[in-house]
Amino acid sequence: MILTVTRGPGWSKTPPPHRRPTLPAARPRAAAEVLRALGAQAVGASRGPEGLYAVTPQGAWRAAPPRRLSGDPTGAGDACVAAPAASLANGDPWPVRRREAVALSAAAVPCPTAGDVDADVHAQFRTTVSVENTHASHVH
Repeated sequence: MILTVTRGPGWSKTPPPHRRPTLPAARPRAAAEVLRALGAQAVGASRGPEGLYAVTPQGAWRAAPPRRLSGDPTGAGDACVAAPAASLANGDPWPVRRREAVALSAAAVPCPTAGDVDADVHAQFRTTVSVENTHASHVH
């Protein structure tokens, strides 16, 4: 899943297939950098259970949960979109947005019902998600 922030305050999923560029789906970093080069302010690319790759005006980052959780990943992608959207609305800085995306997404995995999150996992992961600067080559 690729998330983009437009030049304005909006946050959206990748455009429909007929309106999106060809992206290297197996390479989240490359896909994110293509979208940035096309004008997106910021891009987040899900790495599944390995976390999130994000390219923002401040740099490129890999955010990862402290450990893998077992369960059903149904709903984790929606949580990955919801968390940074809420953080954006709150005016949180990019480090908070990245951590929230990974923490809330991971907190959805142990839940048997899509749309639920484990509040204890979320609280723990909010402070233990690792974030690494990856020095993107195409940050604008």
